[in-house]
Amino acid sequence: LSQSALLKFRVPNTYSLVFVNGYLNHDLSDLQEISSYITSTNFNTSDWNEHFSCLNQALSETLFKIHLPSNVKPDKPLHALFIQTTSTAIFPRIKIELSSNSHLEIIEDYLSFDEESVGVCMPYSEIHLAQGSQLFHYYIQRANAKSYHFYSQKVYQSRDSHYQSFSLLTGGKISRFENHLRLLGTNANCQLSGVYLPSQGQQHNVHLLIDHQAS
Repeated sequence: LSQSALLKFRVPNTYSLVFVNGYLNHDLSDLQEISSYITSTNFNTSDWNEHFSCLNQALSETLFKIHLPSNVKPDKPLHALFIQTTSTAIFPRIKIELSSNSHLEIIEDYLSFDEESVGVCMPYSEIHLAQGSQLFHYYIQRANAKSYHFYSQKVYQSRDSHYQSFSLLTGGKISRFENHLRLLGTNANCQLSGVYLPSQGQQHNVHLLIDHQAS
């Protein structure tokens, strides 16, 4: 893939984190001054025993972690672009940690470069929001109509944190979107919205759970 080939998929005025067939491509990414907030490690575990999350945990090779210190607010959104170019199976795993009073806007974007490939994508995202932090999260799934996409996400919200998400699903022969939120502190709030546009022969499953644990 080249920069010119990706131009039509990029979102203007954003930092970019580009993965090709499950692997981070540094040449296509553009992180500039926020690069120090993004690291990769061999692995982590999850307390979530949902089937697709467990399968991701068993097969994922690398955890990509986005960590913002307290009171940090990047001047542009982060566009995390996951591209499949062949009939491969990928298992992206991302962890987002926002410290107190930090603010992030992220676009998590999955697409197929080849309309004829039959790919499997099984991402898992885990989000931790500290007191007073804010995350604006846009999830886009535009795989081709022959692919299979199973997305799992878990969000942990501390006191006075705010999570706002918008999800757009247009692709995949079979697509599943699972989002579990735990409101752990008082005044934690979330706002969820989405548009789901399956066409003939496509199946989209959406599962949402909001667990109010704060008293």
